[in-house]
Amino acid sequence: VEGVRVSVRLLEGPAPATILQAARDLDARFIVLGAVTPRALARLLGSTSDAVVRDAPCPVILVRDAAP
Repeated sequence: VEGVRVSVRLLEGPAPATILQAARDLDARFIVLGAVTPRALARLLGSTSDAVVRDAPCPVILVRDAAP
């Protein structure tokens, strides 16, 4: 998309904390995150996307696979 700057990083560490810290460090305007954990498992264990949405310093866009 013209006029949109995209930043891609490969980082190591616990996913939610690492994503949130990168968003703060980059002064991100928003985060785009794939949501792939099955809902039942996510409810039981929690999910990366839940943690990021809850604590993000900016809007979060969740992208899911299309239903079959």
